[in-house]
Amino acid sequence: MTAEKKTIHKKYPDLLWALNGTRELNESKEISTQGREILSGIDNKIKILRGLGCEGFQEKFKTFDQLNSKAYLAELVIAEHFLKRGHKVILLGSEYFLKFSPDMLVRTKQGDLFVEVALMSSSDPGTVLFDNLRKITEKYPYLVNFDFSSDVSVPHHDWKEREKQKNKLERSAKQFAADLEKLHEKGLHHKGKTDSFSYEIVEVLKSGTGYPAILTSSCSTSLDFSNAYLLLRLRKKGEKRPAFPASKRGIPYVIALVCDEPGISSGELGYLLYGSPTHYDCFSLPGIPEEARIKQKEKRWGDTLQKLSSQTSWTEIQKAQAKGWEDLLISTYLLPHEYCYVDKPGLFFTEEIMRQVSGVLFCRCSGSCTIFPNPFSIDEMEFSPFWESI
Repeated sequence: MTAEKKTIHKKYPDLLWALNGTRELNESKEISTQGREILSGIDNKIKILRGLGCEGFQEKFKTFDQLNSKAYLAELVIAEHFLKRGHKVILLGSEYFLKFSPDMLVRTKQGDLFVEVALMSSSDPGTVLFDNLRKITEKYPYLVNFDFSSDVSVPHHDWKEREKQKNKLERSAKQFAADLEKLHEKGLHHKGKTDSFSYEIVEVLKSGTGYPAILTSSCSTSLDFSNAYLLLRLRKKGEKRPAFPASKRGIPYVIALVCDEPGISSGELGYLLYGSPTHYDCFSLPGIPEEARIKQKEKRWGDTLQKLSSQTSWTEIQKAQAKGWEDLLISTYLLPHEYCYVDKPGLFFTEEIMRQVSGVLFCRCSGSCTIFPNPFSIDEMEFSPFWESI
């Protein structure tokens, strides 16, 4: 064993145990500080989970890929959540089922549960690029205009595409820095181009310190695309369950979202899944007596309820109510009350593939989690101790 491998073994002993000789860690100088932190986090989680009785590490890490190591860390965060709530957890390898396999099997007192983990990572590589450019221009007395191509801010949901985008932006920043090193200040007016943006030096500042003058982009896509991102991820994960062996499709199937995307909150996710409630009331009109105003309010509320009861969704809501989901339907205003209702139900109802999803568990990387059971799933379940224990 080389000196480098001995060092790695000392730094990540539990991770190397999980790899069981099937993979080698590459901790060369090229690996980023964040990459080392993730490997260290995985190693620490494995140590904790082994102590809690988690099983299946070596099957799970048989296909470990350092480029996707953050996704493995997310799975361990979810496993720890279930273990600390008193459940048994078995990590599953990619070959557990012939076609698609869930990430883990959770054994609760109420029965088994398959869990599929989705990592919702920060989706704004453009911000990182802008910060890099500001640091670079601070070293020179240049006032610079930038014009960015669409790939700076266009969203990528697939982690491989996101990694390509990140690498391209990092390469562009290095190209820009290298260009500036070759320039001379006197009488400077310069135009340049990198893989992801073009730039023009429009002024040399007497202060000796520069900064970006104008940041423009040809991309019209908003960076606030969290709903589309969530929908794509949930659809993709929901499609796995129908591909399970027929004898296993009856086991409840939960998608666990591990999120470090600041633009996504548990409250917003709840609205996306169940529907956003609309508050109905009548404004008080001048000159109308209070008694008449109340009658008008009650009449219009009655008309609203009659309209809602004629919608296709109402039959499904009533079926869910009869199965024992009344408390959840009331709390989410799918059952209208107190002059508040959901005019358009959310993804649990509108997306057919979401019927395959028993519920969604939303977790921050810190470990705080919220469960959103699906009253419209194919499972014949109620809101029971099963969900309360999750």
